Amino acid sequence: MEKKDSPGLDAPSPWRGPLGLLVVAGLVVASLLFLTRSGPPQNRILLLCAVDGEDESEAGLSGRLVMELGHRLQGMGFEVATVSHPAVAAALAADPENLDRAQSAVKARWRARVTMRFEERTTAVPGDYRELQGVGQVIWRNSDGAAGGAQPLLVWGGSRQAGLTRAELISGAIVHRAAAFLARALVLDEAVSVAAGGKPTPALGPARTAVEAADVRLRAVAATETLVSTNRAAADHGPFKSTLYDAFDARRLICGAGAKGALVWRIPSARPGKDGVMDSERYQRLGWRSTAGEGAQVWMGPRLHGPATTSADGETVAFSEVIYTWARTLTVADHAGTRRLVTAPTTTFTALALSPGGQHLAAYARRCTKCARRLVVYRTGDGVVTLDADDEGGTLAGFAWADNDRLLVLHTPQISPAKPRPGARRFPGSEQGLWAISMAAPDAAPKRVFSSPDGRRYLSVISGHGQAILVPGSGAGHGLQVVSLTDGRAHFIRSAHRVTDPQLAPDGRDLLFNLHFGGDTEVALVPLAGGTPTVLTKNSLHDRRPVFSADGARVLYEAVARDDTLREVSSIASIDRPAPTKSP
Repeated sequence: MEKKDSPGLDAPSPWRGPLGLLVVAGLVVASLLFLTRSGPPQNRILLLCAVDGEDESEAGLSGRLVMELGHRLQGMGFEVATVSHPAVAAALAADPENLDRAQSAVKARWRARVTMRFEERTTAVPGDYRELQGVGQVIWRNSDGAAGGAQPLLVWGGSRQAGLTRAELISGAIVHRAAAFLARALVLDEAVSVAAGGKPTPALGPARTAVEAADVRLRAVAATETLVSTNRAAADHGPFKSTLYDAFDARRLICGAGAKGALVWRIPSARPGKDGVMDSERYQRLGWRSTAGEGAQVWMGPRLHGPATTSADGETVAFSEVIYTWARTLTVADHAGTRRLVTAPTTTFTALALSPGGQHLAAYARRCTKCARRLVVYRTGDGVVTLDADDEGGTLAGFAWADNDRLLVLHTPQISPAKPRPGARRFPGSEQGLWAISMAAPDAAPKRVFSSPDGRRYLSVISGHGQAILVPGSGAGHGLQVVSLTDGRAHFIRSAHRVTDPQLAPDGRDLLFNLHFGGDTEVALVPLAGGTPTVLTKNSLHDRRPVFSADGARVLYEAVARDDTLREVSSIASIDRPAPTKSP
């Protein structure tokens, strides 16, 4: 068989000659058309970053931030140009300070410049934990040369993993925060353009941000009518029809329930302006919400430090305010008005719980960042401390009021008990226990109510109708432990999924709680005597913190979505309580 010679390097190529010249000319013309077409592309952004004095062409944090942030913006539908683009590189080489020229070179509608500077922080975590804190800003500018605005950034990164570079240590936190602010900035600019009669950008998707006509500066409503209608439809896909009471324009958290309905904490999406002035629309609010969607306001102010609490009759509400940006309070609102029991510059109060009649307020108090938390009970009438309990080096896992006198406390002792401190309250035994402390005799030894026979650990407890309901920790099996406060008998209600936020029905017949399906959260119901849980919501929303209405006929809960900047926004929703089911 005759062997043929293979073509050498000097052999003629089909791309040489007239055909090759024609292809090259076509590519040149296409490039010129790309750069000279009229008007900037509706979704193109020039992204520039500088971290710790580096520019984005260098290795390290700046380059990594550009890469990861660029990918996120592309996922939102934007075309992203950086200094690696030949036209941008040429423009900056000719005049490094003329960013308008670089933006015009690629005809980008927006220009975003992210600047960050980091410093090593001293962390309170022992060991080799590294922590960095970064301060910076995002400045964006549209194609007309007018500044779109500036948004400050405060991000941090930390890890116990050895050998991480600065880029590996903090780039994730930077990217997440910067991407959120960039998204809000660009969507806001788009909303202002649409409000002025411009055409919407298709790349921004169907979720359109509405802008208040009176103040378009930074007062964009976080969610749109499209988002609201979409989520209303999603809420109706469950087995029971839901009613949504609010637009998805703020974060609403259910703090508890009483005779007046659900106690709701509303956190607005709007932020103070550059002058630091807050008007009534930017203040947080605390108020009641009934199944009719109405209720009275309890409080309005700059900020709360965590959820509030209510007495069973709804006549007393307690909460912790943040005042002067550095102090915390314990505040009580009842028929006598609103008064501050405590104002402390360094102490933080968490897990607030009012007794059923509102006479006592229990809370965890941490007097400094390195201090152990203590369980403190105040009389709401005069602020006198009734109980100040030490954790004895162990863990105070949770507490709840059994009635107006007895406080139930979950305590886990330390593995190797140290020498008792003077005045420390002793919880004897080496296993976690549920103890009852009487406010009539707070110095007397507490009474053990329950200890797990199989060593199961519990994270929290609620109480009502002579029962205590305990939520187990991870690795202890999914479900709820029900304990009778009369005779100590207990039974475990098993679940196939993780359970949180249990609530007892007003008639004591059913338990309401959250079921966690991977990344989703739904509302479920089960008879107190045991049985198979009934899932009440099945939709694309995250349904959280369910409570019963005052008459027990309906269930109120938070329907949580995310706005255009991936922040959580929510509406209070309600659903009919299903008919009783037979327990096994």
